Amino acid sequence: MKWLFFDIGSTLVNEETFDKYLFGYVYEMIERSGAKITHEDFDEALKRIIEERSFGGAAYFGLVKRLTEHFSSDKKIMLKIVERYKRYALKRYLEKMEPYPDALKTVSELSRRFKLGIIANQPVDTRQRINSFGLAEYFSVTVLSEQVKLRKPNTRIFQLALKMAECSPEDSTMIGDRLDIDIGPSKVLGFRTIRVKQGVMVNLNPINDFEIPDYEVNNLKELLAIL
Repeated sequence: MKWLFFDIGSTLVNEETFDKYLFGYVYEMIERSGAKITHEDFDEALKRIIEERSFGGAAYFGLVKRLTEHFSSDKKIMLKIVERYKRYALKRYLEKMEPYPDALKTVSELSRRFKLGIIANQPVDTRQRINSFGLAEYFSVTVLSEQVKLRKPNTRIFQLALKMAECSPEDSTMIGDRLDIDIGPSKVLGFRTIRVKQGVMVNLNPINDFEIPDYEVNNLKELLAIL
């Protein structure tokens, strides 16, 4: 094994603060619309939407839309929530992301034994953000969806990363939190795969053999025991 490729969201960086901000706003707006809703109802609906994969390809946007549809038939509320998401979510997302406590130490140690890359559905500005955490210097290849105009689970984004790294999938491991866009498509290509069970997508379950990761860890530090 020569290369390790990482996802960013809920893998290298913690999105929990953004999740609380975003879903807290959605809950508040649904409640204001007159819908009778409890936090337990909301959390259960979010879990079910993720388990059923009814959020579509763009995770946050899809989750916001489906949650709103689930609790309110008021199209004005839907439009307002979606518009605010489009206008403010990206900026707030970058502001509120932070590295997991074990990220820097783990990445630093792994970089002594492997070459490291990133394959992530992220805006270009994410590069500067992870640089501010001291993480970017450890990655020789960084492929961000907005920059290359490809998004996971499209296998072409993985193939592009392999081409840039000048390596084969058999010499590579993909590490990410999502079975549907990290594990499945990379395993189809022949990567070894490791799922990090962190973040809002922790309730995803495999729907085919390709989505069954070779390994699962609960945090980045546990990677050191298997790599």
